[in-house]
Amino acid sequence: MISMTGDTVEGVNRGGDLIRWLLSITTLLVDPGRLAAAVPTLNQFRFSGYIDDPISPYQYIVSELLPYLPATFYAGPSGIYPIITQYNSNATTCVMTLEDGRNCERVTRIQPDRDSSQLINVVRLDYAMNGKDQNFKLSFVLGPTAEIMAQNGLHVPDPMSISTTQRGERGGSYLANVSFTRLRELREESHNLATVTEAQTANLIAGVLMRRAWTVGKVLDIEGGLELGALTPGDLVAYTDADLYLTDQVALVRMVDFAVPSVRVSLLILEDPARDARPTS
Repeated sequence: MISMTGDTVEGVNRGGDLIRWLLSITTLLVDPGRLAAAVPTLNQFRFSGYIDDPISPYQYIVSELLPYLPATFYAGPSGIYPIITQYNSNATTCVMTLEDGRNCERVTRIQPDRDSSQLINVVRLDYAMNGKDQNFKLSFVLGPTAEIMAQNGLHVPDPMSISTTQRGERGGSYLANVSFTRLRELREESHNLATVTEAQTANLIAGVLMRRAWTVGKVLDIEGGLELGALTPGDLVAYTDADLYLTDQVALVRMVDFAVPSVRVSLLILEDPARDARPTS
């Protein structure tokens, strides 16, 4: 990717820097502080190529970058900003602790935000496209570990299974193991990444896609006093609800609605099987 400032042309290939540059050439109001906070994480992802179709900078971010990055855009009083989805966070990193019946009240039933049919346990990425023949030279498959597959009499998905002209790598994921154990079948999601050339970025993207597709979040609304008004969309809170068997469960603030004298907050529960303990009976 390139940016042009006057007569100067310079490369922009890190995800955070690319998003910052694209936003700088829009008329959108951007929250510079929150954007700066997200840039270091997004800069771990590298992209290359060029934009040859007419598309607005923000639409390019939404359609071509965000699907592969651990971030979501929100709008605040100072403008739009990206929030990193911190799946691995715990209660100690949350900005507020909430407990049903103590400092808030749950006012809706808990609902899944997506259907379980969207769960996957194999991500296949084809990348490093050859500009001459438009074929992808490299591939990466992230799925269940060989041990889990062997226990069920199956073989690890082969990254060379589609094209013998590609060099492929494979990796194992504990999320894929959990999903495969529960589903008892392989469910694959595949992507062609025309703007990715590096294996490290492909590996990172595969992890993001596995996390996003595997995690069927649960949504609920709570109400509380005006202190909840300090929350903003994108914040992480630790939520406890005895009726739902949740203790210091990490949740993402989706929306904050000021309905004086109370404040209503919509939460997305972020489940992690390696972090979250659940009763077995």
